[in-house]
Amino acid sequence: MSKMPGRPVLTVPEAEALALELFGAAGTAAPLPSDRDLNFRLTLTDGSRAVFKIFNTIEDEAYLECQSDAMDWAAKAGLPVPKVIGRATAKLNGKNHLVRLVSWLDGTPLGDASPITAQMEFDLGALLGRMDRAMEGFEHPAAPNHFPWDFANVADTVSKHIHAIPEARKPLVEMGLNLYQEHVAPKWDVLPKAIIHNDANDYNVLVGSAQEYPRPITGLLDFGDLVHSARVGNPAVAATYLALHREDPVDALCQVIKGYTSIFELSELELEVFYSLVCIRLSVSVTMSAVQRALEPDNEYLSISEKGAWTTLEKLQHQHPRLVHYRLRDAAGYAPVPNSTFVVDWIQSHKDDFHPVILPARPGAPPVVFDFSVSSQEFDSEAINTPGVADKEIWDRTGNAVGIGRWDEPRLAYGGDQYATQSGERRTIHLGVDLFRPARTPVQAPLSGTVHSFCAHHARFDYGGCLILEHEPEKGLRFWTLYGHLSHDSVKNLVVGKSVEAGDVIAYLGPFEENGGWVPHLHFQIIVDRLDLEATFPGVASPSQRDVWCSLSPSPVDMLGIPQSAVAPRSPHVQDLLERRNRS
Repeated sequence: MSKMPGRPVLTVPEAEALALELFGAAGTAAPLPSDRDLNFRLTLTDGSRAVFKIFNTIEDEAYLECQSDAMDWAAKAGLPVPKVIGRATAKLNGKNHLVRLVSWLDGTPLGDASPITAQMEFDLGALLGRMDRAMEGFEHPAAPNHFPWDFANVADTVSKHIHAIPEARKPLVEMGLNLYQEHVAPKWDVLPKAIIHNDANDYNVLVGSAQEYPRPITGLLDFGDLVHSARVGNPAVAATYLALHREDPVDALCQVIKGYTSIFELSELELEVFYSLVCIRLSVSVTMSAVQRALEPDNEYLSISEKGAWTTLEKLQHQHPRLVHYRLRDAAGYAPVPNSTFVVDWIQSHKDDFHPVILPARPGAPPVVFDFSVSSQEFDSEAINTPGVADKEIWDRTGNAVGIGRWDEPRLAYGGDQYATQSGERRTIHLGVDLFRPARTPVQAPLSGTVHSFCAHHARFDYGGCLILEHEPEKGLRFWTLYGHLSHDSVKNLVVGKSVEAGDVIAYLGPFEENGGWVPHLHFQIIVDRLDLEATFPGVASPSQRDVWCSLSPSPVDMLGIPQSAVAPRSPHVQDLLERRNRS
């Protein structure tokens, strides 16, 4: 027996009889899952199928008409959504229930598809972009704004029911709540609003046969959560449930945004709240699952996403919100790190003012640029971290000059476990410039600043001695420079906050035994946003996030006063190659 207030109770034979009575629809009924109504798949005598829906008594007739009108509007725009075939009212157990007969859409629920590919995530984003573009002119006086799953009300919903969450797990729920209060609530009134579907979860989306490639999105079901709310909520909800299927949940968010923005623009303001909306949706999901499960412990549908939602919250607690934001901006086609351009422009305009960081043994000796890339004909993949392999070649070619390892270079030299990412992709893109000189060579500050943080790292393939300087050459312009592979003695006596001037000796290069296990050199890197890290920062990025990390750590070539050949050339993207081939 249902304990959900207002939910109708009906056996299969009773449902078949009611469908025949109300709509003349003779057929065989089979129950379908629902969180608050009663749904049946009705197979009619002619072989066609429909959905027979008996609504909860709490449903408002005007709101159901709003849903029906929205479905009709979307269908007329060519979107793959159900159509309302019939409307009626039925009295069950002394209570009136609104009833609808809705067309059936063929397909497999996206949540049951395996694998869910990046293309499917992109295509769902594109479908929602088409929907939001098509619905721009749709208005209805009954579109609600009081729904508990509406992003306008989710903070209140979570706060009201968080008592249902076990104490050990409350911090995960509060993470979403805190992000919402910090990033969404202050901006809510100025976010673009529209009537949105609001529930493109993985079981409301249908896909085609597994034999089709790419496997298409064939339908969007259930307009029962339709609201007038922030338009960005539509792709945010879809991204939330796709994230449940990813080792790196943010990858799913990026693919949905790429698809959505291929059709319909997301503003920078909407991107600022996107991640927080995803997190609060997960918080609402687990909270409401706990509440509803207490009412109906035998209804498995109520907990269909709960386990995945908890797992995803656990993964997201290790993500830095600003880094996620930069990845989302990149996916939408914006500059990943907004203030990176200002730092780059300032450095370029002052490129003649910086002091050399590493001096050659012979004054004026031009630097020697090396190729350590995956396609290098000069060195094999492990050359710079195996003693005796590259040392002689590097020092013979460098002579009295400074050897250069390039920025933005894809390398295979990074074999440690610390270079594996959450998704399994390895980090291979070099984010700094390497300056090769023998151990104990002095390192000098290129411009004035203060000691921000330092550490002697001991793990193999790490930085060894590492120093970060903070620079604020103009009010409102702040960035950092990182110096890696230093001797341990170099960083022992440093003092946080100590001022340094351009040309000051700040450290010395470390030997192989102290610098993380590399041929002696300085790893020099510019950092636009430290992501709250102290005495370290990723010096290598994964290829899929290359543009994001190159925006966080832009080219230091101008600051170092070295040739532009120290920037590794990028191989043409596959799509670029195809377009060139088609034009030829």
